[in-house]
Amino acid sequence: MLGSLVETSSHMRAILLGTGAPPPNPARRGPATLLAHGEERFLVDAGSGVGAQLVRAGLRPFDWPRIFITHHHSDHTIDLGHLLITRWIVGQNAPLEVFGPAGTRSQIEKLLDYLDWDIEVRRRHMHDRRPPTVRVIEIEEGKLLEAGGVTVSAFLVEHDPVRPAFGFRFDFRTLGLEGAYGLLERGQAGAGSRALGTVLARAIARRVPGIVGLKESAARLGFRDRRAVSRTNGQIYAAWGLANTAEDEKTARARATLIYNTGRMIVWDETGTSLVRDARGDWTPLYN
Repeated sequence: MLGSLVETSSHMRAILLGTGAPPPNPARRGPATLLAHGEERFLVDAGSGVGAQLVRAGLRPFDWPRIFITHHHSDHTIDLGHLLITRWIVGQNAPLEVFGPAGTRSQIEKLLDYLDWDIEVRRRHMHDRRPPTVRVIEIEEGKLLEAGGVTVSAFLVEHDPVRPAFGFRFDFRTLGLEGAYGLLERGQAGAGSRALGTVLARAIARRVPGIVGLKESAARLGFRDRRAVSRTNGQIYAAWGLANTAEDEKTARARATLIYNTGRMIVWDETGTSLVRDARGDWTPLYN
């Protein structure tokens, strides 16, 4: 079973959805790799069976991500049409973003032409549905985009006789202690404040294991002023809806311990129930 990428993470994760070659192999799907950082998802190549593999990894067709094509060998692109039409059939109207070498735009135009009959037949029993659209970006070496703290760049690789062929680099920054604290301090957390409280607590737990004094905590966290530790604790309490009382301090310590021991993104609702994301991306109780 593929691991799920639905749960938000401050790290970059990758799942090899397929590593097969052109001849069919039931044990190895066609070439495709899914990467995730926070809420962002990136799909590299679209080999045979990639749609089913994305679902196994926890992504609904409605949420299938932008696609990066390394080169135009058929085993790397054979299911582009399947991804394009399926996400539209389930109701996704936003353009599908496809980044690829020169020739990608022509390939997508031919795919849309091939699918045109099916699209028009389906539109007859849909309510005011536009045909699916694709935003094609034909790439060269260098930076391609920034999204959700991830910078994607392309570089040329040798894959003769196929030219050009590209590799992709994904650079990311972690939303750790400084990033989460800054969002809460500036009042920019919005509805995600409980989750950012968890990010803060997890970052502190990693840097300050055990119980130590304010001065030592400040040193380990890189704060010049030990009062910053108290302010950070205050931000966590506020995000979690806790007061500065002895009872709530015990609650905060228990939550931080749970976060540290499980290594998961946990939030607490207004009733104090601990919630984690399931395979569909919905918040469900940690303990049933």
